[in-house]
Amino acid sequence: MRVLHDIIIILFSAIVRYCCSIGTFFKFTVMGRSNLPDGPFVICANHASHLDYIALVEAMGIPYSDTIAIAAMDFHFDRSLRSWVVGKMFNLVPIERAGSNANSLARASSLLSCARDCKAFLDKGGRAVILYPEGSRSLDGRIQTFKGGVYPILKIIGYPVVPVHIDGTFRVFSKARLLPRLGPISVRFGVPRPIDPARRTDKQVADGSAQEAVEFVGAIERAVRDLARQNPSSD
Repeated sequence: MRVLHDIIIILFSAIVRYCCSIGTFFKFTVMGRSNLPDGPFVICANHASHLDYIALVEAMGIPYSDTIAIAAMDFHFDRSLRSWVVGKMFNLVPIERAGSNANSLARASSLLSCARDCKAFLDKGGRAVILYPEGSRSLDGRIQTFKGGVYPILKIIGYPVVPVHIDGTFRVFSKARLLPRLGPISVRFGVPRPIDPARRTDKQVADGSAQEAVEFVGAIERAVRDLARQNPSSD
């Protein structure tokens, strides 16, 4: 089931990526694009489908080559054919997530490496980093609690954080669906939230104030939930 699901999402993603657009298959609505900063930024969005990445890039209206997404190492970098193909189509940066087989030291090292790579990408002319603070796709379409562990990544990257709500991708192609189905998809961008770039060492940032993390990540989560409430058809 999972293998077939992966093959279908790869084929569908390739068609949308290279041959047409997501609007070819779905009623696609974008709101709040004017909120996007002129310079580099980080997208923090809810996550319910592998279609989210494509929806976000097309909603931003910028080239795929100017975006990079943080992806789970245990899923997207497992040396499978799926991982190889997806890696060729999209810019992905690996990170060890909680619950993986990696120990805490390996996860901390992965976090810092991921953050540095994302910052370097933006410093060299990239436009956007895509981050899903929930850590994994939602199983029921509801927004999950955002992980405080994303705060050090945001702090090290240091660029404005844009809260985003994606609606419809769960109904169209959830984790449990084998085939996508027709339906509306919408992306709503919120107001960017500045973050002071890390002026301490990477280790100090990673160890940083738990209160800072709770407050900042909590504010981003509330912003995404507020955007969801503005959409009456929210998943």
